Amino acid sequence: MEQQQGELIDVGALWMNESKSGNKYLTGKIDEKKVLIFRNKYKEKESQPDYRVYMKATDVPQAQIQKIAKDFGGKIVKEITVEDIPF
Repeated sequence: MEQQQGELIDVGALWMNESKSGNKYLTGKIDEKKVLIFRNKYKEKESQPDYRVYMKATDVPQAQIQKIAKDFGGKIVKEITVEDIPF
């Protein structure tokens, strides 16, 4: 079957998790890469994202890491623990 323009393609799956302190977050795979998704605890205005998606730096091409570092002032998350989950 030929894909039509605008057709949705399944690229991954996510599971809801809950930290020991009761905070909820998502884990899963998108395009076979492990991801963590957290509510954006720094959201201050409507134009900012509600959620942030994180993956291991080793799973991200170097060029993309450099672009992220430039776009976000060098802020790259190195490690996230369950206690860091913002909700």
